[in-house]
Amino acid sequence: MYWVVTPIESRAENDQTVITNAFLTTLSPHIGNAVTGHYGELTQYALYDIEILNIKRTHDGRTFGFNIVLKVYPFKEAHNYIGADTLTLEVMLPV
Repeated sequence: MYWVVTPIESRAENDQTVITNAFLTTLSPHIGNAVTGHYGELTQYALYDIEILNIKRTHDGRTFGFNIVLKVYPFKEAHNYIGADTLTLEVMLPV
């Protein structure tokens, strides 16, 4: 038995928007926990409103620890914004 792989699309979907959206989706549970912790209750935010302000490696070289600074715009009801919050997350591989 053998497998034939036929590409559906000739180019990989790796443009910056897709990468950013995937990255924010991965961080979403942590962003939600931070926003809820800050406001003391479950608070909504939209991934498409988040701005990535800075990403910096925590160590030199090819390491996998990062400090990520985001701007989040939480809201209540129909997008009634209640703040513009700067959030810093530290992301690293578990040791």
